[in-house]
Amino acid sequence: MTTFLLELLIILASIGSFSILVGGSRQVVRAVLSGKHFNKLYLQYLKATTKHEFEAASTAKNPDRAWNSIFYEKVYELGISGVLYATREKNLDYIKEEALSKPYVSRKLAGELIKVLPKQNGNLSFQAKLACYICELLNLTSDRNGSGTQPIKSIHGIAIDHLTTAISAWLAGIVYLLLSIYILDDLHPVWVAISSFLLFVLMIVPLLNLIGTFLAKLTVAGTIGSVIILFLGVFATIVHGGTSLPLEIDLNSYQNPGAKLSIRSPEWLSVNNVECKGKKISVIVSGKLVTPIRFYVNDDRFYFVNKDCGEIIPQLEVSQPETQAYEFYIAPRDISPFSSSTVDVKVIPSYVSQLGEVEFNSSAKLKIKLEHWLWGLLSNIYLGMGTVGGTILLYLINNFLNKRKP
Repeated sequence: MTTFLLELLIILASIGSFSILVGGSRQVVRAVLSGKHFNKLYLQYLKATTKHEFEAASTAKNPDRAWNSIFYEKVYELGISGVLYATREKNLDYIKEEALSKPYVSRKLAGELIKVLPKQNGNLSFQAKLACYICELLNLTSDRNGSGTQPIKSIHGIAIDHLTTAISAWLAGIVYLLLSIYILDDLHPVWVAISSFLLFVLMIVPLLNLIGTFLAKLTVAGTIGSVIILFLGVFATIVHGGTSLPLEIDLNSYQNPGAKLSIRSPEWLSVNNVECKGKKISVIVSGKLVTPIRFYVNDDRFYFVNKDCGEIIPQLEVSQPETQAYEFYIAPRDISPFSSSTVDVKVIPSYVSQLGEVEFNSSAKLKIKLEHWLWGLLSNIYLGMGTVGGTILLYLINNFLNKRKP
């Protein structure tokens, strides 16, 4: 299957996830936000949203939109646990007074009040009063022929819809990014950049409705972008920083009967391993060598160095102790291989005989993958941000401790 088809399937999977989430999570979000622990936070958000709606309506010179924002905030506040019943009484008086001048809202208003009616069981007198007013609205609605009645969405409904859409888009975006990284990492790392950008868009777009001020949008957008970059940097650092399983080579076929090699090498090389920052290869001999073993690399853009950064041709002598590991380092001469089509480099063992050098067969050759420069960049950004963040944290801790001193 081609990369394009894989990416298309991932996109379709993410769209399906979004559709399922946005369809099924609205009631969950509504229930969570109506819970005791979230009521105050949600009310604060609702008031901030109402203020934004009112300011936007004022700018657009749309008094009806401004009125709806404040009016339905008062309606929703009736259903918030912890709101004093004296405040609910005032809200109901305000709702009654204002509704007289807007008779076309009767049907919608009755529906919203029915939603909050069960939450008044802490004060049966107020609950009865609210029920009577709902009956009045329903009677008023039944007396009308329905013409001119306009569905007006409450600020409560707006908040629920926007939150649900945002949460669903974020979860679907995360599914998209994780699947793209898992499936397309070794094929085309550039897809990761595209996936990350699309995730960023998916997470930013809902903010246009959730957050009022430009500064707040910019701050949260920067935070989301930073989190995505940090996640990718952590992923690259962990996945591409590992060591492969030891390669076990039986030397019976290579003029060294009874001897074995165990070679531990890095799984990846990155742009950070240029020249003296190469990665270590460790070789342990079991048994007695009869001929020396040398190591070469199949690409002249790479070379071997010792611990002092001197270029060498690694060689295991016949006197190599069994209990001592022979160590050397592999490094690229520059960063050019990481932006080319090269995907790996091979380390080739060979034995030295009287007839010359003989390469081991393909199953005994080490393969080290090359990390794409994009992953290296993300790792460096992650490490840099971690260093800056750690420095700031230490400064704040030091400042806090100094303030506590008498």
